[in-house]
Amino acid sequence: MAHLEGITNGLLLMGIATISSWLTLTSRQFKWLFYSSLTFGWLFTLPAIANAWWRTRGLTFGGGPFGDRVANSIIYLFGWPAMIGVRIAFALLAWGAWKHYRQLPEAYQMSHAIEARKIPFDFSDGVSPVWHSQQREWSHMVNGASLAIPRAFSESDHARGHHQHH
Repeated sequence: MAHLEGITNGLLLMGIATISSWLTLTSRQFKWLFYSSLTFGWLFTLPAIANAWWRTRGLTFGGGPFGDRVANSIIYLFGWPAMIGVRIAFALLAWGAWKHYRQLPEAYQMSHAIEARKIPFDFSDGVSPVWHSQQREWSHMVNGASLAIPRAFSESDHARGHHQHH
């Protein structure tokens, strides 16, 4: 764990920093997010390094299967602020993302932007769905994948003449 905690928590802190501009939080909430993230980032990493150094795990107070070592109990106690900090940080991340989503104009909210369309699974008489005779499966796979490609405009746009070819 000692070699992994620093990498994992470092990447997580960079991810939080990256998405922070898409969070809607008060100044006080951003401070809580910042300090709780630093708390869990460091206090999950440093005890993992200490566990490797003193050959403990820090999973129980009083040593557990690793004997009655004082180092194990200290490492265990250092885990509690990290566990509280990670819960605060992720609650604030979820809250900030939800508030940001709710403030978006209706056109940008995914539940209103997705248009369901009917996909025909038949081919006209002159067109064979197997267009590569040596690779029949490939033909069907590409045909199916092409149905998933979003269209450039909806049928209602086409009916109104709002399509343009560039």
